[in-house]
Amino acid sequence: MHPVIFYWKVPVTWAGFFGPGTGIFNSWKILAVAAALCFAAWIWATSPDHKTPQKLWTWLSGAGVLALGLPLLGVALVRMGEIKIHTYGVMLSIAFITGIILAVQEAKRVGEDPERILDLTFWILVSSIVGARVLFILTMYQDYLANPKKLFQVWEGGLVFYGGFLGAAALSWWFIRKHKMNFFKVADILVPSVVLGQVFGRMGCFAAGCCFGKTAPPGMSWAVKFPIGDAARHGLIHPTQLYESFSNLFIFFLLLWLRSRKKFHGVTLVGYLLAYSTMRFIIEIFRGDKIRGFLFEWDFIKSIPDPEILSTSQTVSVALFLMGVGLWVWLRGRANQVQAA
Repeated sequence: MHPVIFYWKVPVTWAGFFGPGTGIFNSWKILAVAAALCFAAWIWATSPDHKTPQKLWTWLSGAGVLALGLPLLGVALVRMGEIKIHTYGVMLSIAFITGIILAVQEAKRVGEDPERILDLTFWILVSSIVGARVLFILTMYQDYLANPKKLFQVWEGGLVFYGGFLGAAALSWWFIRKHKMNFFKVADILVPSVVLGQVFGRMGCFAAGCCFGKTAPPGMSWAVKFPIGDAARHGLIHPTQLYESFSNLFIFFLLLWLRSRKKFHGVTLVGYLLAYSTMRFIIEIFRGDKIRGFLFEWDFIKSIPDPEILSTSQTVSVALFLMGVGLWVWLRGRANQVQAA
């Protein structure tokens, strides 16, 4: 429950060094000195008959770069006023890094080009962020119609996992077809990485206080209370972020087990569609943040406050579950035909 993992406020005295003042450390003077040092280093490096040792002009050029870079960094810090490293961003970074490492290692094991998989993971990163943003905008379209400038204000939040998943799936299909790879074989490489990334991602949600749960019933020992944000107004609530994080960890090991015993390519994709969609549908019942949107609201469990179904994510979950069933029937039938032949 720590939204900011690192915070540093730039000292007021720095403004005298790097601000627009007229002191000896005025930024214009620093830039002039840096330019002079860089020019001197360039002269020494390009002169054919200079007698300066190699190490000396190397040090001169390094000094020039530092003299240029450090003041610019100081000016930037003074203008910012503070540095904040958000826990959510750190956890997302860990999610992507661990997912990429896992996928590359698996690609090596099964004989796929790890460089090609690495390229694909980069595009998955881009398309997942775009897709997650687009779906969030669609669920909150009225707010964005009223204030179109918010479309590009991604630093204020607004990402939906299912949008990211669908965006990444579409891009992956195009990339794999373009490079004539086996889609379902690549899916078996990547899908466990996606799930492991979700484990860390939902921990980031817990730290940030988003995607929170409904008010917990009296006596629930694992209920949590957030100190700030929208979740704080609900008192003791269900830690739905941790529900999903731990569930994804279980799904991750389940997929590894399925992959080690697979009889046809695509088994992890099928397992993921069935397991995650089921888990997500259930957890959505306990979600308390209405910002994700509802297709229609139905309070069918009277002991739980507010509507339980049918949220946007639950609608997508139903569609993905049916897709998983259909894909399993098709892939298994195709594998049986190959064996029979």
